[in-house]
Amino acid sequence: MKPMKYGVVLLALLLAAMAMVPMVSADETLQSSVTTGVDTDLATSIALLNVKDIAAMSPDFSSWNEATVTLSTTYYDLQNRKTAYAFSVNVNGDYEGYILVSATKENYPVLELSHGKLPNEMPEKKAKSDQIADTFAGEKGFVSASNKPIYLGGTYFYEKYELTNSNGKKQMDIYVDQNSDRIADISNATSAIPLTNVRVASTQYQQQKDAEIAKQWNLQIFALNQGNATINRALISAQGTVYISGVPNYAWYLGCSPTAAGMVLGYWKNHGYSNLPSGQTLISELATAMGTSSIWPTNGGTWPWNINSGIMTVCSNHGYSNFNSYSYIEDPWSTVTSEINAQRPFVLSMYHGGTATDTTTAYGDHSVACVGYMEGSTLANRWLTIQDTWDTSRSHLIQFGNWWSSQETYVRP
Repeated sequence: MKPMKYGVVLLALLLAAMAMVPMVSADETLQSSVTTGVDTDLATSIALLNVKDIAAMSPDFSSWNEATVTLSTTYYDLQNRKTAYAFSVNVNGDYEGYILVSATKENYPVLELSHGKLPNEMPEKKAKSDQIADTFAGEKGFVSASNKPIYLGGTYFYEKYELTNSNGKKQMDIYVDQNSDRIADISNATSAIPLTNVRVASTQYQQQKDAEIAKQWNLQIFALNQGNATINRALISAQGTVYISGVPNYAWYLGCSPTAAGMVLGYWKNHGYSNLPSGQTLISELATAMGTSSIWPTNGGTWPWNINSGIMTVCSNHGYSNFNSYSYIEDPWSTVTSEINAQRPFVLSMYHGGTATDTTTAYGDHSVACVGYMEGSTLANRWLTIQDTWDTSRSHLIQFGNWWSSQETYVRP
C-alpha cells in the first residue's frame, strides 16, 4: 500500500471490511467492553515464558535464553483501562529488547517483541513529545503535564498530557502521537479505538479470533501451572518453521503493493509461468493495473481492493487466465499458515503495522510479501516471515497481529 495518509487507508480498509461483514449492535459493543484483566504477576510470568520460548526457536534471539524481564511501562486506553504491559528484556544486566504483553484476555497474550525500543521509552521521543505538548499548552496559556502512555494496538502509541490553567485546574487532555510527533485529533480519529471497547464485526472471523485468543491464554496458563519454561511438547505440538524458498526479494519501486505482488508473481514465474516478466518491468505493469498513484493520495499509494484485480490483469495479459487472486480482511492464523504450507506466497497489506523483531521503524500502512511463518511451543509466539520491500538483503519476522488491521491477498494459479 505504501504508507498512505492517515484517513485514506483506514477508510479503504474499513469500507472493504464493511462490505463483507455486518456491524455489531449497540448491545454487543457494550458487552464487549467488559474485560478480563491480567495482573502484573501473571503478565511477568507470561513475558518470561515467551522470552525463553523464542530463544529456543530463533537463532536471532538465542541470547534471550539467559534473560530476565522487568516491567517498564503500563499502557492504557482512552477510557483509562490497562491495555498492555511492556517488559524490558535484559541479559547480564544489559538491555536486549522488549516484549509487550496484553493487560486483558480479550487480546492475544503476546502483542509484540523486538530487539528495538518502544517509542515512549526512547528519551529523544519523550523529550520531543514534551516539547510539542508544552508548545501547544503555551499557545493557549496553559501548563502541560505528562499523564500516562496510551497503547491502542499496532503503531498507536500516544503520550497523554493534562493541560491546566494557572490555578492548576484541568482544562483539557491532549495526545501526542509517538510515531508522527504531532498532536492527534482523538475526537475525530477512528484510530483512537480502544482494544477492549470495540468489536469490528460479529462474524465467523471474529468467533475464530476469539477462540484463538482464548486457546492461547489457556495454553499460557497451562504451561505456567506445569512449572516449565515451555509447554510440554508431547502434549502441545508446535508447528515450527515453514519457509518458501525462491521468492525474489525486490526493492521498493513505484509502490509497495505492486512491489510485494511482483515478488509473489516472480516466484510463480520460476514455477512454470515463464511468460511473466520480472523485476521493475513486472512491478511497473502491476502498478499500472492496480492504479497505483504517483500523485494522489500519496506517491506509491494503492487502493487495497485493486491489488487482487491488478494481479489477475497482469497474469491474463501474459496468457495466464487461470490465475485467481483473492483478498480478505484479517484472516485467522490457521488460514494464513495453510497458504504458506501449500507453498503459496501472498501479499500482506498492513494498516498501522508495528515493527519487525529486528527493527525499530514501524511499517505503518505498508504491503509486504509473506513467505513463511514460525510458531513457538506456547502458540503465543507466532510470526510471519516477510520480505518488506525496504531491505533486499534478508527477510524479517513480524508478530502475527502486530497491526491494527490487515488484508491478505492470495495468488493461486
